[in-house]
Amino acid sequence: MILNFSQLELTGQSLFDFIHPKDINKVKEQLSPLELNPRQRLIDGAGGVQAQTDAPTKPSHLSTGARRSFFCRMKHSGSLAAGKHEDKLSLPSTVKKKDAYRYCTLHCTGYMRSWPSSQLDSEGEADKETSNLTCLVTVCRLHPHASHQPAKDVNIKPTEFVTRYAIDGKFTFVDQQATTVIGYLPQEVLGTSCYEYFHQEDLQHLAEKHRQVLRSKEKIETHGYRFKTKHGSYISLQSQWFSFTNPWTKEVEFIVSLNRVISSSFIKHQTNSFAPAGGLITQKVMRRQEAQKHFKTTQSKYP
Repeated sequence: MILNFSQLELTGQSLFDFIHPKDINKVKEQLSPLELNPRQRLIDGAGGVQAQTDAPTKPSHLSTGARRSFFCRMKHSGSLAAGKHEDKLSLPSTVKKKDAYRYCTLHCTGYMRSWPSSQLDSEGEADKETSNLTCLVTVCRLHPHASHQPAKDVNIKPTEFVTRYAIDGKFTFVDQQATTVIGYLPQEVLGTSCYEYFHQEDLQHLAEKHRQVLRSKEKIETHGYRFKTKHGSYISLQSQWFSFTNPWTKEVEFIVSLNRVISSSFIKHQTNSFAPAGGLITQKVMRRQEAQKHFKTTQSKYP
């Protein structure tokens, strides 16, 4: 058992009573029997989530057979360790352990299915306006969060994920693969600034790359930098940024970031190569001031 609830405890209860409050809207979106509009379908197919926009959703036909894939957090009864040993590893080691043990993260994959009204066990009380009952058939698996491990040079395929930022650096799209790397669900970081997760010593470099990508049509590659995970530790990343310019307004609309996990030993070597000896405190102050200056410049140029 994953949630440690009996069939009797779950039968007749609302699913939303067990879903994390911050994930309810995402689950409702996935339960919708209507076919998602092209923009939503593209994003969900890529495995991510998109911040809500003011664009109206076009009514469409029932999307029987439409695939669904998403993350959500669900309540569980008691410690997951009582069920399976690997379930314990699925919980992030956050500071608020009470909250961590109250919910577990699930990766749900499945499809929409429709049953004709003739197959329903009803006695004329069914809604005559709807001829089909549509529901979501899904398999939910505990999602293994990335645990903090000492950096070693291991010959494995690098983990990559995609993010997208508004011009001020706020997340507008997060690939589901990112959850394995940074520990956060996509819906947890949407709307927050990427600078909240960057290591203080990397701010100056990343702020400069941010400026470059807003001015250039070319792809901009960052040096290795540190990104704060949900566990509080830092993971080493290297990113390639490029901006999307609206062909009609000629204005930058967003920044796409292709992120790759690298060894932290690369960053140590990089720091030793670029940082002059001595004056470390002065350098930190300068980096902080430079980053703050960049924030003000970005806000004034791109209100």
